[in-house]
Amino acid sequence: MQGKKRWIIHTPTFKKPLFMHRSKDMPEYAPNLDDVYMDIVLEAGDVLYLPRGWWHDPIPVGEETVHLAVGIFPAYTHNYLTWVSQNMVEKEIARASLSHYESDKELIAQLAEHTAEYIKDKENYRKFIENFYDQKRIEKPLNLETLGNYQYNSISENQKISFKTKNHYFGYENKIISNGYGISLDEEFGDVIKSLKQGSEVSLNDILEKVSEDKREKISQLIWQLSYIGVLKLS
Repeated sequence: MQGKKRWIIHTPTFKKPLFMHRSKDMPEYAPNLDDVYMDIVLEAGDVLYLPRGWWHDPIPVGEETVHLAVGIFPAYTHNYLTWVSQNMVEKEIARASLSHYESDKELIAQLAEHTAEYIKDKENYRKFIENFYDQKRIEKPLNLETLGNYQYNSISENQKISFKTKNHYFGYENKIISNGYGISLDEEFGDVIKSLKQGSEVSLNDILEKVSEDKREKISQLIWQLSYIGVLKLS
């Protein structure tokens, strides 16, 4: 936020909107302008969190101003429905032909039953979530001083390490998906990842002190490889 803006905020009239729901296309959901939930002025450096669906009208106050809006996009139920429709074609019922409603009523009832079972299946849900996070990748500048130097194939013990992105998912079967990569974890390396997941930077030496001596070389190489492909950040 730079400059100064007055923010007039109204409660949601259309709950849990998605990216395709735009206020200009939905005038019937316009808020009652007399029913103001919050009226505040933000200045440079201020941050405002607005949950999904809250109406807001930012108005410049006395000077040129600009604000940066950042959205968060987790997996939504409509993403799951899209994934189900794309993957359920493995079932014969999802490949059947349709003609008109009266003749297709029984087929549609069977399709509804199979679809409900497919949606509720825990394994299908796991596959969807892993697929969703597999496709999320944030490109950031590489540490070329270390990772781009052919003379290096490991990192120093005082090197600070952290996750490059907080958008990671711990799945089933000791697997983590972070920045578009799925990584299977054994017990010892799983403990390393969990410590990094706390968010603060730690040195390689701090990590190695927590593992048995015979595993340190392997852990060090794994951390180097994860840094090289962009899962971990060196700073």
